[in-house]
Amino acid sequence: DLSLPVVTSLRFGLSSAIILVPTVLMGATLPLLSRFVTRGLDGAQEGGQALGKYVSRMYAINTLGAAVGTFVCTFLLLEHLGTTGTLRWTALINVLIFVASAILSREITVEAVDKTEAPPKIVFPRMVLIGLFFSGCFSFMYEVIFVHILALVTGTSIYAFGIMLFVFLCGLAAGARLAEKRLAEGCNPGQLFGRYQMMAAIIVVAMIPAWPYVPYLFTAMGYLDPGFALRTFTRILAVGIVMFPPAFLLGTSFPLLLAIVTRNRANLGKAVGTLYFVNTIGAIIGSVGAGFLI
Repeated sequence: DLSLPVVTSLRFGLSSAIILVPTVLMGATLPLLSRFVTRGLDGAQEGGQALGKYVSRMYAINTLGAAVGTFVCTFLLLEHLGTTGTLRWTALINVLIFVASAILSREITVEAVDKTEAPPKIVFPRMVLIGLFFSGCFSFMYEVIFVHILALVTGTSIYAFGIMLFVFLCGLAAGARLAEKRLAEGCNPGQLFGRYQMMAAIIVVAMIPAWPYVPYLFTAMGYLDPGFALRTFTRILAVGIVMFPPAFLLGTSFPLLLAIVTRNRANLGKAVGTLYFVNTIGAIIGSVGAGFLI
């Protein structure tokens, strides 16, 4: 008989051994690609808003891809290929991405780096780092809490969890897309960040009285004798009502704060890497804190 701390430590150790190395490599892709996709901008186009717009688009596409992958894996791949088959096919896709990148890189000229000059210095305002840390922290606190609440309604199956993650990621992707549009309009990213954070808080608190009524969606569907497809649609609708609005607003945080820090292409990769790291650390602390403490 093992105590809860020992069991939790074992779970953490085994999980880390399995997924830590792949996720470290995955986390390196966004900073590298952000520097790559903006290589064609000239000096007149550079600046926080311009670069932030391009990175917002890439962040939105990447997050949408994660959402689609979640949905396809949950409802198609695991059912037809099983866990081992799904892992093999996704690993094969990673290999194909590598091959395609290697082929395309031969046709791309990489800018020479003048090592005699000091690289452009990036100034990370303290409030930007604090804001991004707590944005990630609270985003995943919301997610953990919502999962606990919605599990009482949607269940704890792989389908229910996949739907929750799918909706949450769709909200983040849509929020990043909104940030791209607002940055293209020349809006102040700092003001927008604070405004959207406040709106997310108001929506979450305002929706608390409505949570007990979410199960009535399933009661209404029960009169129709729903099949799997209709039950799945009802789950998506219930999860979307609770999770999508705050996720949508919180998805604007990373692109907006990146636009404040980034001033030229040369430091873009480092800026994205640093802010992504801070935001992810906040998400880790938020998810662990919500699950084990709060």
